[in-house]
Amino acid sequence: QHEPNNTDAMFDDLKTRKIWNSSICRSNPYWGVYEQTKEDFKDRLIGFATRRYDITDWLAIQGRFGTDYYTYRQTDIDGYDTSYVPLGRMTEREWRIRENNADFLVMLNYDFGDISVSGNLGGNSLSQNRENFSLNGNDFNIPDLQTVGNTGRQSFGYGISEKKINSLYGSAQIGYRDYLFLDLTARNDWSSRSEEHTSELQSRPHI
Repeated sequence: QHEPNNTDAMFDDLKTRKIWNSSICRSNPYWGVYEQTKEDFKDRLIGFATRRYDITDWLAIQGRFGTDYYTYRQTDIDGYDTSYVPLGRMTEREWRIRENNADFLVMLNYDFGDISVSGNLGGNSLSQNRENFSLNGNDFNIPDLQTVGNTGRQSFGYGISEKKINSLYGSAQIGYRDYLFLDLTARNDWSSRSEEHTSELQSRPHI
């Protein structure tokens, strides 16, 4: 006669948190997998569009726009009867981030006689918005109901920040008989950040 299968009884025993070594921070592996969970997911949308128009054979203009928007959510749970938090705890976090980029570029390439002129003039606008919030709960009232609303002590956090950078830039090259050239470049950036309430201007001319 065979002994009864004790597998179910063994797993039932592992479902209750048994400290299996000298450290209170080390629960058994079964408990760690099923009662101390970390989950996350992300929804993301990326888009890009560009348009170029040739005004003449030596002058063209181009515009581009791109966007990147995503939501990232994370849930961390330490179940009821976890060794170092006996009543359990959980945290819900979410980040919402949007970034838009737009630019234009005017392109010129013209020859007259022994002199050639080429150049670009453009601008860019970058805007980024970040929003995040968190819900924290400690001490589950009902052991197997893992929601923040089922905890005895709750707290929340919220943050928002915005960043914007506007830029103008250009470059030009003047040539003479394809052996003597003069190059010019310039760029100005205006930036601001809402969380720091700061703004700055950067100018970078170059010859």
